[in-house]
Amino acid sequence: MDRLKSQPDYPGLNNQTFQNGQEERFVDADAAAAFLSLSRKHVLKLARLRCIPAYPITFGSRAVWRFRISELENWMLGRSLGIGDNGVGDSQKGRA
Repeated sequence: MDRLKSQPDYPGLNNQTFQNGQEERFVDADAAAAFLSLSRKHVLKLARLRCIPAYPITFGSRAVWRFRISELENWMLGRSLGIGDNGVGDSQKGRA
């Protein structure tokens, strides 16, 4: 059984949609790492430092992180244009 198709819809939530009309699902750190061509460990570090868009699901002192590919893509495009999030991606920051 396909895990994504078996998840219920949650009315009232502002879900992003793909161009074909399907809701965008959250992905784990492995999928985010593959999309960004980074290691899983590095993606988790960036998430903990709040450098990339990520959503923590906490269980006590540990967090499980989830990501949206579209948000990671927008973050990367913003970095390439020099539009940083809290200074991230601004290559001229700190230069005289």
